[in-house]
Amino acid sequence: MNTSTSTNANAGVKLPKGTVVLPRVRLSFPSLFKPESYRGANPAYQARFMLAKDDPDFEKKHSSIIETIRSLIADAWPGKESEMWQMLWQRGLVCYLDGDHYKPEYYAGHWVLRARRAEERGRPQLLDNVRGPDGQWRVLTDADASRLYGGCYVNAVVRLWAMNNEFGKRINGELIAVQFHSDGEAFGAGRVDAQQVFSDDMVPADAGNAFASSGNGTVPPVPPSSPSSPSSPSSSLPPRAPGGEESWDDDVPF
Repeated sequence: MNTSTSTNANAGVKLPKGTVVLPRVRLSFPSLFKPESYRGANPAYQARFMLAKDDPDFEKKHSSIIETIRSLIADAWPGKESEMWQMLWQRGLVCYLDGDHYKPEYYAGHWVLRARRAEERGRPQLLDNVRGPDGQWRVLTDADASRLYGGCYVNAVVRLWAMNNEFGKRINGELIAVQFHSDGEAFGAGRVDAQQVFSDDMVPADAGNAFASSGNGTVPPVPPSSPSSPSSPSSSLPPRAPGGEESWDDDVPF
């Protein structure tokens, strides 16, 4: 079996088995800077990556994921590959789905890969699309939370793995890294930049400058603020497909 799988990794970079590298996919339902819990499950970082079927590189990305899943099934259930392949897909126990059969509506025309990362494993690597003075990709911090929003395009690294234990049998995806690629139309209500919306004629002319001298020769400090969360659609899960009652169940230990 292959020890690594990649669609566009740097030449010479050897990746752990089950790892897929996905260039320019669309981000949805991101919880990347702060782990979230759903249905009482342990908090986790998570995201869904949309692969557009009309993307010229779709077949390359799609085949990479499918072949990785096939390899994992063969290793986890030797001699039962065909049986487990049918069972896992039919019951929705694979973290990769055809968006034409699921909601939200904007999943239509895409395949969607879900990935999570348990809080105790630490935040996934989050990178910008520009390099810093040291030549490395700039690392995104809490102050950059709005950079990765539902609807933007990203490069992603996900490690697929086969679960075969007391918790069940399925193919899961662990979130490894996300890099901002480019802007896209935000899902949901979209992002609002208040600095651009509010104009000078919307405030009293004598309002003055909040950062002018306070009378004692000092400038009042800027009050601390929490980084804003990226705009994204509702965090509710898409309905489960008929015949796939276990689909997209977040009540699974990762």
